[in-house]
This record gives sequence, structure tokens and C-alpha cells, in this order.
Amino acid sequence: TPSIPEAAEALGDLIVRLRDQVCGDDAGARAAFRVHLVAHSMGGLICRCLLQNPDVGVEAKGLVDRVFTYATPHNGIEMAGLNVPRFLGLWDMNNFNRKVMAGYLALDSHDRVDDLGGGFDPNRFFCLIGTNHRDYDMSMALKGSRLLAGEMSDGLVQIGNAAVHGAPRAFVHRAHSGPY
Repeated sequence: TPSIPEAAEALGDLIVRLRDQVCGDDAGARAAFRVHLVAHSMGGLICRCLLQNPDVGVEAKGLVDRVFTYATPHNGIEMAGLNVPRFLGLWDMNNFNRKVMAGYLALDSHDRVDDLGGGFDPNRFFCLIGTNHRDYDMSMALKGSRLLAGEMSDGLVQIGNAAVHGAPRAFVHRAHSGPY
């Protein structure tokens, strides 16, 4: 499994390759080329790493016009009121620890990591936030996370952790993932 920065670098490479394939040598088309990124859950953190971390995807950053995320834990994941610990590597859960997130998002503080840190205009970043924790019950493990995340969540990500500071947002009665 690639790390968040590795996945973000690969996303940046894909964006640059796409520009090159679509625009070829047309200087005007290359200058006007922009992408809109749409991401679910950890994919939103990969997009943020691309846009915020100065060591990742340098050429691709300027090619991103807008970002849309759904069910992304922009301020980490909490279970029973506690941020997931850094040592919890099962299912890459440690990617949602605020101190780990601050590292790959190139933020100075890990108290709140839902800030774009000046790496991207929050007005061009949209967060769709799920509010139906009851539908997130595909397996016993997910049922447990639904209970630990609590009612004010999409079953995994708490509503208060699912948006970027200063970015537009909307709320929908949907779970993190599942049959609906």
C-alpha cells in the first residue's frame, strides 16, 4: 500500500500525463488546462497532500482548479471521542491520526488539521458531509466503528471532522459508504 505522499505524487504524475496527452505541444491548451478532483474518504486526504505538501506534485499543483470531497476525515477520525493512535496500522488507520496527518499535509500544528495551510484556496474546495451513521453497517467491524464514531457521524467520520476550514460544504443524509 502506498503512503499518502506516494499516492499524492502518483496523482500529480497522472494529472501531468493527462495534460500532456490532451494538449500535446499546443502551448495555449497547456496553459489553459485544469482539472477538477473528486475524492471519497482517504482520497480527499491524498488530494490535500498533493496541494499542501511542498515536496509533492510540484508541477501538478497549478493544474488543479477545484476539489470536491465526500466523507473525507479532514480533521482525522475519532473513535469513542479519541483520535486514532499513531501506532494503529491496521487498515492504515494511522493515516487519520492528527499528528501523522500534520506531517504529510505539511502543517505546523496537529491540534486541528482541517486547514489547507495556504496551499489552496478554500473557496475552490467543497466538502460533502454525510450524516446517516445508521446505514454504515456492511460488516461487524464497520458496525463497531459506527458505534464508536457515534450518532453525529456518517458511521466513520464525525460531522465536525468532515470539512476543510473555510470551505463551502453541504450535508446529506448518507453514510460513509454502503448500500445507499
